Amino acid sequence: MLLSLVLCYYAPTMAQEIRVLDLSDRTEMNYYFARIEHNTTNSKWLYNGGLNINIFLMIDDRATPIEFLEDFVSSYIISVTPDGDYYSWSKLFKIEGLYNPKILEIKEKEYAPYFTITIEYGDYNQREEKVFTLKGED
Repeated sequence: MLLSLVLCYYAPTMAQEIRVLDLSDRTEMNYYFARIEHNTTNSKWLYNGGLNINIFLMIDDRATPIEFLEDFVSSYIISVTPDGDYYSWSKLFKIEGLYNPKILEIKEKEYAPYFTITIEYGDYNQREEKVFTLKGED
């Protein structure tokens, strides 16, 4: 009995291999993670949990036109996974070149796996809205 208790306690820790990986040379990935704004993630489940949508706001100096260099534009990185499980498949989108954006709505379309994201953007006195239709899977 004591042996089985000891094995149950130590068994999970013996199988783990904890590693630290240096991903610094992956400059494109590093660029995105370094520019994601904190506390701006939008997450939504669509189609009764069939699609998980995660949207991250980032400051995007690469997408900023010369006239905005004093105040960079933003982009949204959109990750789509089935049931939150990226092992099956996943899609990754980027909507770029938005000045002062705000997500108004994330909504299912009539037929899966399509969905829309409505974004408001622009100067405070010249706001525009645009609806983007994305396909969650191929």
